[in-house]
Amino acid sequence: MNTPRVGTFFLLIGFFLLILFLGSGFSKQPDFVLLLISLPALALGYLFRRNAPRKPSERFSAVRKAHANLRQRKEEKEKKK
Repeated sequence: MNTPRVGTFFLLIGFFLLILFLGSGFSKQPDFVLLLISLPALALGYLFRRNAPRKPSERFSAVRKAHANLRQRKEEKEKKK
């Protein structure tokens, strides 16, 4: 089971319900059921996400490869001298 995704789902649902609760509070008719559902959803989402293993970032992978190639070429030039 992919628990980080489930945790993200619960976090999104919890934030959405919390925003709805705040909106109902501004309208002078607070709906506390939304608060009572959003807080456990946020907590459950946090519990699923907190120990999830993080995969390495693939951002700027082309730059990293180009930098590694440049470094390798420099080392080869130095070995030839």
